[in-house]
Amino acid sequence: MSSRFNSKSSYFHPVTPHGGNINHQPLRDNILIGGFSGPAGPFRTVSDFHDWYTTTIGPRENWGKHSPHPLRSNLPDDVPIVFTHNDLHPSNILLSRGPNPNILAVIDWQQSGWYPAYWEYCKARWSTPIGGEWEEKYLPMFVDRWPDGVYDYWDYFVLARGV
Repeated sequence: MSSRFNSKSSYFHPVTPHGGNINHQPLRDNILIGGFSGPAGPFRTVSDFHDWYTTTIGPRENWGKHSPHPLRSNLPDDVPIVFTHNDLHPSNILLSRGPNPNILAVIDWQQSGWYPAYWEYCKARWSTPIGGEWEEKYLPMFVDRWPDGVYDYWDYFVLARGV
């Protein structure tokens, strides 16, 4: 499968780096736009995105009134911004029938956009059961694996958002 769909070697880098929708609008990730968060970007840098992502948790009236979250520094600011499908899971990958299936299409691009390079992996891993076949066998075929620490801190802030 990896030779047919390999995001590991085909990241798209924006002409003008930004974290946002493909047309320089706010990101449309359901994790970011749910609850109390308001528009998610666009952001000039990964650091700007992380600052927003880790401070728009809890009651809205407290946003911007506290020092950075103590775990904020565990999210990597030194990663590129890349174009991401952002909703990769088995039901969004259409395969041909037979013993050697081919990828026919990847559907449901509404959450796609320019995100930190680790985001695709974390979101795809988050979308299915821990330790399941998707995470262990298929995901590594087409998305770079990130250290568990990156995923764990990403997940912490997802859960802090009430998702």
